[in-house]
Amino acid sequence: MLWVILAIAAAVAFATANIIDKFVMSHEMKDARLAVVTYGIMGFVLFAAASLIFGGESLSTELKIFSALTGVCYCSGIMCYYSAISKEEVSKAVPVFSTIPLFILILAYFLLDERLTLIKYAGVLAIVAGAVLISVKLSGGKFSFKKSFWILLLGAFFFAAGDVAIKYVTDSVSIWSMMLWLGFAVGAFALVTFIL
Repeated sequence: MLWVILAIAAAVAFATANIIDKFVMSHEMKDARLAVVTYGIMGFVLFAAASLIFGGESLSTELKIFSALTGVCYCSGIMCYYSAISKEEVSKAVPVFSTIPLFILILAYFLLDERLTLIKYAGVLAIVAGAVLISVKLSGGKFSFKKSFWILLLGAFFFAAGDVAIKYVTDSVSIWSMMLWLGFAVGAFALVTFIL
């Protein structure tokens, strides 16, 4: 029974965080780049510290690149997310991020050779169908999507790519060992975003 309470608490926390994000983007920040810079600075410090404290395994050049790619993907996803919620209702924006499992499914199928059962594929498609139905706009008898839908979809793809990259790296080393390179990447992304 504890798992039910934890699942509900997680959903409430996630919903609250999204509402706070929308409020901050509408009233305080107004620029998605500032959110990325903030995430990048905090990410650099926290990820690098975690890696230095808990890590220890040496990474090959390939794993360093994939670890850094994770940071770039997450920062790109955050940029897309905050850009979209500054223009869109949060109740319509967040469900589009439910397409992350679809992108993970596709990427993991081709890149990690992972397979699911038919019922699990159907579940992922149901989630995606719900995101599409919430986001679709009917105007003059034609279906269309707002620009924010496509930005959110791109952000969902970036988050999925980051998740798949983490899985690829952590099949070989602990997550703590990759954090240093992830931290360098989010820090560099923040710096570039700040300069531009």
